[in-house]
Amino acid sequence: MNESDLSVKIPKLEINNPDDFPSQLMSYIKNDPTFRELLDSNNYKELYSYISKSSTVTGQLTHLLYSLGFDPLKELTFVPRNFLSSQHYPPIYVTIPDNIEYLDVNSFAISDLTTISLPANLRYIDRFAFYYTPHLQSIEFRGTKEQWKKVRKIPDWISGASIKNVEKIICKDGKVKL
Repeated sequence: MNESDLSVKIPKLEINNPDDFPSQLMSYIKNDPTFRELLDSNNYKELYSYISKSSTVTGQLTHLLYSLGFDPLKELTFVPRNFLSSQHYPPIYVTIPDNIEYLDVNSFAISDLTTISLPANLRYIDRFAFYYTPHLQSIEFRGTKEQWKKVRKIPDWISGASIKNVEKIICKDGKVKL
């Protein structure tokens, strides 16, 4: 897979330098046989479910997978909890693939996400999906304004510093206020 085909554009993790490698993730890799088995199986749904209790490790896993050229979003129907949490490497650009139907709680929370494009078939956005993403400048929805209205959005789906810069959702047929 070519880097331009990946749905998340994030600065590459320097895997060759042990000092730059996330120590918490390394602990899972070294000490947790279930984690290693799930990682080897490429079962991203189970892998993210297994580690979702640790927001830091979840974001580190995402960063590692994209640095290695793997795109877990192309294998899922949802963006996992804490998918980009604690990833502070601006800019981060995300184009959610069409197979994604919902964004879990804290999907992009506490990250340096700058731009995101959401699929027209998105059905649900959970709370705090975009909590404290202070660099977020643009949310594009690849559907119409009418389709955007039908997306179920839990209160506080976008909150904190995220609201400062994003006033409107850009749809195919115009803009919608938050």
